[in-house]
Amino acid sequence: MSTNQVDDDPELLELMLTDGNAAPPLYRVTNYWEFLDRKLLPELRRMGLRDFRRRPQSALASFDATDRLPLPPHLNLFACRLLNNRLTVRIDGYERLLERLSLAISRLLPLADSGYISVTGLGRIALDRAVDYGARMGARPLADVGDSLLGNPEWVVERGERAYTITFLKKYLNYAYCCRFLDFDAIATVVELGPGSGRQVEVLKKLHPQLTLYLFDIAPQLYVCEQYLKKVFGDKVVDYRRTRDLAALPKPDGRIYLFLNTKFPLLDGGKVDLFWNTASFQEMEPVVVANYLSFVNRAADTAFIMACMGGKHVARAPGQPGVLRATTFDDFATGLKDLECVDRSFSVRPFGDEAIESPLNYENSFWRRRKR
Repeated sequence: MSTNQVDDDPELLELMLTDGNAAPPLYRVTNYWEFLDRKLLPELRRMGLRDFRRRPQSALASFDATDRLPLPPHLNLFACRLLNNRLTVRIDGYERLLERLSLAISRLLPLADSGYISVTGLGRIALDRAVDYGARMGARPLADVGDSLLGNPEWVVERGERAYTITFLKKYLNYAYCCRFLDFDAIATVVELGPGSGRQVEVLKKLHPQLTLYLFDIAPQLYVCEQYLKKVFGDKVVDYRRTRDLAALPKPDGRIYLFLNTKFPLLDGGKVDLFWNTASFQEMEPVVVANYLSFVNRAADTAFIMACMGGKHVARAPGQPGVLRATTFDDFATGLKDLECVDRSFSVRPFGDEAIESPLNYENSFWRRRKR
């Protein structure tokens, strides 16, 4: 497709990678992402960002950057604990095999003749779920916002004049959960560590334009995030070339600032209204997480963390898939000693019961600074 494309900037990607490679040990790419980057970097260098949200078996799917046609839950083998668990995920190439088997089964069992819900039907279920949950949490209505469709997502469901994808609905549900504890109209600053492709930022900034967002990530995720958000929000985005030499966190001004993760110490000495991390801390070792949380503990009034609270699977050896040591809920509680966890519950997803449809037990947690 020639429309809805995100621009490439190969020089920016290489600049981020060079800066990241010179980072101190606590800010280097961890074992989990060092393994995945072996596929991600060659793909970005070879294919750029053209149609990146619809590519089959893309390495960009590892940080929610793709939106491919979903399989109905009945045909999705990833939802089966017997096939998808801490032991099987350690097998090289296993995830790709499971995806291919799921697709093969879906072709053998035509949806229209087997009683399964169609892809369109699934989209409507997901939309209804998001609308209902947002209303119950006191969030801005889903109808007030829509997906940009930049990068040409394959799976799109429409309602009225808005278009949505599974990823967009996931991010809206995260936002709606936080609305139970926080009035987004009453805050000015959000720090997100690990924004991935920037899709959570898209939801927050579109619904609450007054927010100033400070984004920190490793390369090349930060590269994808910057290119996507610049296309969505234009001059509201302050790019990496302008932030890489900053010595202090800019004052709130309603813009989006992108930093390499090595700049996270800029939080020291300042205050932020909300810290945000989804499915990122679990991909780091506890000592790395403790370093980041030391800054969050001093700077943030509130925090949202979504993770596998029991810990990500441990690699068989350095350089193999997984983490070298699992980060768990106890590590968050220790690192955020000056904040209180006011809620911990299963992560709300677009389909099915939270506790059943999330095989890796993703949980939401919301934290608030303790009263002195």
